[in-house]
Amino acid sequence: MSERLRISCRRNRGDERRLRVISRTVSSRELNYIFERERTTNFNIMKKNQIIYWAVTWLLSLFMLFSAYYSGTHKAEFTQTLGFPNYFRIELTAAKIIGALMLLIPQVPARIREWIYVSFGIVLVSAGIAKEVSGYPVQGVAEPVSVLVIMIGSIFYLNRLGDRSPKGESILATTK
Repeated sequence: MSERLRISCRRNRGDERRLRVISRTVSSRELNYIFERERTTNFNIMKKNQIIYWAVTWLLSLFMLFSAYYSGTHKAEFTQTLGFPNYFRIELTAAKIIGALMLLIPQVPARIREWIYVSFGIVLVSAGIAKEVSGYPVQGVAEPVSVLVIMIGSIFYLNRLGDRSPKGESILATTK
C-alpha cells in the first residue's frame, strides 16, 4: 500500500541547515527505513557532540578548580605580585569553585551555563591583562589565553547541543 507523503530529511551534518522536502510515492516500509536511518544518524552526531562537550567542559572545570586552589594557597603571589587585595582573592576562589562545580552538574540549565562561561571569560581576560601588566613572562600570559580558547570550544559544543533540542529544552541532562 502506498500513499503520497511528504518526508522531511535533515542533512547528515549536525548543524541547523535548511530542511529538504521530498514528495513522492513511498510505501510504509520505505518510510520506516528513511525515518530510522535519519534518527540513528542524528543520534550518532548528537552523541559525538555530547562526548566532546563533556570532555572539554571537564578540562575547563579542572583548570578552574586548580586555579582556585592555587590562588587560595599562594596569597603572596596574588596580593603582592599582581596587586589585588586579599578579600578579592577569597571571593575569586569561591566563585571559581562554585562555577566549576556547576558546570559539571548535568541538570544545570544551558542559560546558567552560559552565564558561568561569561564569568569565566571575564576572569580569564582579566588574568591575562593582570599578568601582562605585572611583568610576567609570555608563558604566564599565554596560560589564561589558552584556557579561554578551550572555553570557547566548550561554548561552541554547548550551542551545538542546544540547537538540536526540541523547543529549546536543555538536552545536556538527557541520558538516552
